[in-house]
Amino acid sequence: MDNEKNIVLFTDEDGSEYPMEIIDLFEYDGEEFAMLMEADYECNDECPECNEDERDIYIMQVSSDEEGEVFLPIDDDKLDEIVDALEQFFNEHNGIEEE
Repeated sequence: MDNEKNIVLFTDEDGSEYPMEIIDLFEYDGEEFAMLMEADYECNDECPECNEDERDIYIMQVSSDEEGEVFLPIDDDKLDEIVDALEQFFNEHNGIEEE
């Protein structure tokens, strides 16, 4: 298993920096998107709050400009559509049937 992480650095309007790990890249409706998770999340085996399954995952559109890749926020309607499609994909590939 490859332990190398693909990290991107985001800067908010206050100048604070947030490293995010790219978990996966995928295409939806002809556009590229990234699933991201906080990269500086400190954890140990004894911490009950450190379950990776409970960490927040962010989805952003990936675009390119003259400086390279750009991560763009997604409007709520499109995000809901993408999340629904991802849930359906994972359910189908994991043998989970909807009721």
